[in-house]
Amino acid sequence: MTNHFCKLRLVISHGLVIAGVFTSGHASAQKFDFDEFFKPKDQKVDALFANVPATMRSRMTPQLRQAAMQKFGGEEKSEKGVVAALRWLKSQQNADGSWSTECKPAMTGLALLCFLGHGELPASAEFGDTVKKALAWLKTEGTKSAGRLSLSDADWKPDTSVYLHAIATLALCEYYAMTQDETFKELATTAVAHIVNGQNPRGGWDIYYAKGLRSDVSVSIWQIQALHAARLAKLPIPGIEESLKRSEPYLKSMQGGKGGFGYDRPGDDVDFTGIGVFGLHLTTRTKDKAEKEGIDYLLKNAWVDWDGRFRTSNKISPSDSPDLYRWFFETQACFFAGGPAWSKWNRMFQEEIADRQSPDGSWPALQGSAYQVKPAGAGPCYRTTLCTLMLEVFYRSAPDPSAR
Repeated sequence: MTNHFCKLRLVISHGLVIAGVFTSGHASAQKFDFDEFFKPKDQKVDALFANVPATMRSRMTPQLRQAAMQKFGGEEKSEKGVVAALRWLKSQQNADGSWSTECKPAMTGLALLCFLGHGELPASAEFGDTVKKALAWLKTEGTKSAGRLSLSDADWKPDTSVYLHAIATLALCEYYAMTQDETFKELATTAVAHIVNGQNPRGGWDIYYAKGLRSDVSVSIWQIQALHAARLAKLPIPGIEESLKRSEPYLKSMQGGKGGFGYDRPGDDVDFTGIGVFGLHLTTRTKDKAEKEGIDYLLKNAWVDWDGRFRTSNKISPSDSPDLYRWFFETQACFFAGGPAWSKWNRMFQEEIADRQSPDGSWPALQGSAYQVKPAGAGPCYRTTLCTLMLEVFYRSAPDPSAR
């Protein structure tokens, strides 16, 4: 692969019902004291979300999602866009539970992450069956391939296999973290072990899980996300913490003198700076100097520009190619940075992404990499899942590192 990877009533696990308030089939907006609800040792949280890591709790009910959106600047149209996208994804699911006709493990993983990011589990009223079918497909196919969720042969070919495996593993681990569903424990454990074992001596990851000195931040970030989810899931796998710890100096070694991050060597490249900063957030658990310098570089050089209208105005974007992959990581990096960084990025990204959604709930093709352009195959699923995950950023994960 090239540099870039080519209602809502919720019945959560163990039969606990959390009722939303509905208006015309949708959760109505309610003021909700987010900070009060998540006070330490809150018995309500302990009772309702015993299996859900603190960093994932804000996704779990309509009220909590609404509260998080109010807290972090989410607009009503963004949440409506997420629901429309989930309905489109539901309509596009293959009969076997997967998505797409190509890159199935990755597209299925990304689609499942969208549902999980909205707090949808197998018992959910509208999307429960969709989630169940996706999980069943991952379990069946992953078990056949001895935990290689790329569904590839033993030596991890083709070169996209490590992406496919990590994305599917990330989704599986998020589900396990939210539910502690023991029927998926063995597969998740085996899948994560492949990632731990695939790390190379530099602390990064390479295509084929090669053990030489080459690695790149694009491959590595998906492995890091999967390991972080496995940590939240408390999977009993030796080496998760050590692997994440080793990845931190690797990421920092990719940082250039101006604060940006390079692809497979040190440098200042806007395309990979969001990846580097987000990766450090997941590995360090603190906001350190490298993250701050990366955010500063990012905000000076990155822009969310769907169709080039900023490039024809006085707001020239230094990064002048539309790139959903890059925006996906930059959105998360800025969200976790918080403060002025998030305020600035939120003003840019939310309007561009929410306003470009098609009436059917998907996102249309745009110029750029192969999957952004493709009208069929993985293209529509790729675009729609990345845009949906960006719009879920307000509640999909808590920004406070101490909540991990």
